[in-house]
Amino acid sequence: MRQGLTIGPGIGLFSRLDRDTVVFPILVVDWDISEQWNLNIGGGLAASRGPGLALNYRLSDHWTLGFAARYKDSEFRLGPSTSAAGGIGRHQALPLVITAELQPGNRGKFAVFVGAELAGKLTLRDANR
Repeated sequence: MRQGLTIGPGIGLFSRLDRDTVVFPILVVDWDISEQWNLNIGGGLAASRGPGLALNYRLSDHWTLGFAARYKDSEFRLGPSTSAAGGIGRHQALPLVITAELQPGNRGKFAVFVGAELAGKLTLRDANR
């Protein structure tokens, strides 16, 4: 297992519907705290916006458990059959994920995860305003 600390800069750039583009700095960190513990900041889960945080614990050469969190902020255009046709919906939340990963050899991995979104907020901006 590798030992050490990697730190680097990054930039997030996202366009938003009917608003200015958002640009923000990202600090990327990959830190092997010990032989078993790793902290990763700046990685992503799927295609959600913004960096996430992951803390992983290596149980053995084959098993790893982890916890991940991120701030999620996404926008979507409302369809013509809705009461606010052409408007913009915004979903903000804090997804939390617990993972278990098995790597029996060098050729593949098996992973399972369970998660929940906390502090969810859904807002609507009407197209007529």
